[in-house]
Amino acid sequence: MQSALAQLSDPAIRHALISLSALHDGFIEQRHSSVIDSPRALASRHRGLDAYNAAVFSLACRLGGEPSRALVHASLACCQLFISMESMLGNFASAIQHFIRGLRIMHQYRSRPAMTDNGRVVPCGGVSLLHPDSFVIKLFASGYPGPLPMAGRESAHIGPPTTALEIQLCDQARGELAALSVQASGFLSSLSNLRTESQGAELQA
Repeated sequence: MQSALAQLSDPAIRHALISLSALHDGFIEQRHSSVIDSPRALASRHRGLDAYNAAVFSLACRLGGEPSRALVHASLACCQLFISMESMLGNFASAIQHFIRGLRIMHQYRSRPAMTDNGRVVPCGGVSLLHPDSFVIKLFASGYPGPLPMAGRESAHIGPPTTALEIQLCDQARGELAALSVQASGFLSSLSNLRTESQGAELQA
C-alpha cells in the first residue's frame, strides 16, 4: 500500500506516510531495546506524531471547501493510514473513529452498489474509491504485533504469549479470525460486483 500511495502528490498522504514510517521505526527499535522508551524509539515516535499532526492539519484545511475526487481519495487513504498509526500506538478507540469516518465517506459517495427495500439495485457512485472496511479486515487478520510500549508500562505484558495456554488460545483465535476474515472479504467483494437483483437476493440470503 505504501508504495502505491507514495506516488501520489497529496501533502496529507505524504505526511501520513512519513508518520507511519517513523512510528514503525520506533516500534522496531523498541522491540529490540532492553530499555523502555529508548531515546531512539522516543525520537522516532515524536517525529511520527509531528507528521501525523501535519497530515490532519492538511486535511482539515481543505475539508471546509468544495469536495473533489482527489480530496475524497486522500481522505480515505489517510483514514487507512491513521487506523494503522492509532493501532500501532494502542489507541484503538481513535482507530475506530477513523474507521467510522471512512465508512461515512464510503456511504456518502456510494463506493459500493446497494439495494433498496424493494430489491432494486442501486449502482455505485461511479468513482473508484479505497475501502477502509476491507483494509481493516486484512489489517487485524494479518497477525498485527500490537501497540508500541508506552512509558510507565514497566511490568506490562506487551510481548508475545509465554505460556502454553496463551499460545494455544492465540493460535485458536488467529485461526478463527482468519476464517471470518476470508468470509467477510468474500462477501464485500461480491457486494462490490453486485449488478442484478438475483445477485442481491443471493447476498441477502
